[in-house]
Amino acid sequence: MKVFPVFIPFMGCPYRCVYCNQYATTSDACGTPDRAVKMIRRLAERIISGAERPSELAFYGGTFTALPVKTMTTLLELASDYVEKGIFTGIRFSTRPDALGRQVMNILMDYPISTVELGVQSLDDRVLRASRRGYESPVVYEAAFQVRSSGWKLGIQLMPGLPEDTLDVFGKTVRETCAIKPDFVRIYPTIVLRGTLLEKWYHEGAYRPLSLKEAINWCVQAFTEFESSGIKVIRMGLQATEDLNRGSVVAGPYHPAFGYLVKVHVWRKCVDAAIASIEDRESVTIVVSRKFISECVGPGRINVRYWKRQWNLKNIALKCAELCDCEALLETKSSSVKLPKSGANPAFCVANRREF
Repeated sequence: MKVFPVFIPFMGCPYRCVYCNQYATTSDACGTPDRAVKMIRRLAERIISGAERPSELAFYGGTFTALPVKTMTTLLELASDYVEKGIFTGIRFSTRPDALGRQVMNILMDYPISTVELGVQSLDDRVLRASRRGYESPVVYEAAFQVRSSGWKLGIQLMPGLPEDTLDVFGKTVRETCAIKPDFVRIYPTIVLRGTLLEKWYHEGAYRPLSLKEAINWCVQAFTEFESSGIKVIRMGLQATEDLNRGSVVAGPYHPAFGYLVKVHVWRKCVDAAIASIEDRESVTIVVSRKFISECVGPGRINVRYWKRQWNLKNIALKCAELCDCEALLETKSSSVKLPKSGANPAFCVANRREF
């Protein structure tokens, strides 16, 4: 569902993390409380005029609950008035796990909060220290408990590829995030942005960012695990902004369609597992819902060419159809295999194979 974002870069942030340059990663930023108030009113007017449908109002970009109390309550009061009038459906914000103390929680309980997104980034203490986050993993678990206990939806933001991160370390973070059971996650591979400490380390040779290929591989595994656990991945990769496209990115796996590329490789892995589960591989047909066809075939039909080469297929065809109980089917003359978009494994494919 669409949300109405109000970006407040650096507002409330008690730390400047090694990777952070919020002005490069947010567009239409409201750098002062007065500008944020104006943005809220402007968004409300669009809904009142009928140009938009009611949805959540979201405060992004800074540490919302570390704002001065007067500033935070001013924004909450204004947003709450619009929620009571049915213009916004609730209040959503992003914050640090260490910015949900008892005093803050007591304040928040008086307002129609609906969703809290925690900028967790990693659940490995060594990675958190190297990134100068200012907290360790127990703080994350406590913050998640506070959000859940308050009846709010919980989102978690992760950043693979931070200093000291590895594929195994990130995999552990993903598994531990699954155990927390958030409603959704966002995955932002670490980018070296101009004007950050990470840029200095990069030029000194003290930090190596992930390549695009590595970042896709890490995120394919994370996406598969989250989706298999019933946790929605609502975004992968930074949203393109003028600053990012204009040269704020110094190095790292930035791509304006990063999430799409990850899903293309998820489908590749999924179909690979399905083909591996069958013996009759001379000619196959992939039946897929129309809304997934682009992700399935990939840009320039790259996945189709890959499957033909990888499995020595004589013929591979694609057919669009609306399917009731799965995302796609792999059909041959003698069998049919159901494919879930979350990334099938051989055991799943064998269990869901039907012989003709």
